[in-house]
Amino acid sequence: MDKDKASNDSRVKFLDALEKKRQKGAGGSNGGPGARSKVGGGQAAGGAPKRFQRKSGSA
Repeated sequence: MDKDKASNDSRVKFLDALEKKRQKGAGGSNGGPGARSKVGGGQAAGGAPKRFQRKSGSA
């Protein structure tokens, strides 16, 4: 009987933790991580084309 009680207690703890996790993530899109792209600046629009420039002087 103690084994059943112990497994039941751990199940209750697990379900409580799961419920807290669900409530934490249920806020929707409120500007947190993942709300917008992590790419910013010139990278998002493609930016200028790449330029190749030779080294000046002797190698």
